[in-house]
Amino acid sequence: REPTRAATCAEARTNGPTCSREKNAFPIGEQPRYHGAMDLGGVPAHRLDARFGALLGEPELADLEQERWPAYGMWLDSSLAYLNPAYARQMPPLWGLGARVLDATGVLRPAVERVHGTVCTTKEPAVMRYACPTASREREFELRVFPVGLATGEVRALLAIHSLVVDRPHTDGHAPDDATYRDRTGLVRQCAHCRRTRRNGEPEIWDVVPAYIDRAPANTSHGICAPCAAHYYGAMPLE
Repeated sequence: REPTRAATCAEARTNGPTCSREKNAFPIGEQPRYHGAMDLGGVPAHRLDARFGALLGEPELADLEQERWPAYGMWLDSSLAYLNPAYARQMPPLWGLGARVLDATGVLRPAVERVHGTVCTTKEPAVMRYACPTASREREFELRVFPVGLATGEVRALLAIHSLVVDRPHTDGHAPDDATYRDRTGLVRQCAHCRRTRRNGEPEIWDVVPAYIDRAPANTSHGICAPCAAHYYGAMPLE
């Protein structure tokens, strides 16, 4: 397992009004929109730290104001410095300017820290996909993180965009069954990431059980399935 380095971002220091998104490709799902114009002063103060706005630059900010997916800017300690309208519509005031993104990532925190650290060290965009299913639908999101402030060749802040890339009904759902999923100690084991449930016995098999996604049964123990362990904590590919 490659160690995460949240401190990597905190070590980066720079100045300059440049945001690098040249490698922003969205091969799956709908292409985000980047067009339109807006005066920098048109973004209300409760959504934009003026220092971040100056660093990002007016053209980039205008594009992000029209982006359909939630996007946010953050300082290198992950505290929020900009929220686009799509983000502001979805998130409660608690997660406004100054709140730390990493505090909201839960079990994904080590993987998100790794993405942030990779962007800071490589000075290139990075991408991570993650599962967030519901009882009826299979859903995957894509997190793209971009370096902000490369005028002097370093990174001063980060820009992140979350987009939904998979949204379809479950095709491999299984019915809840204690004989299949409850072990000898009475526990049901569910992956904390993808929310699949492990069958009893070997080999290790994890199933989508919609009823357990909707409401975890009594005596559920949360762990990490092998695919999620490899994806989030092992050799996770970053584009």
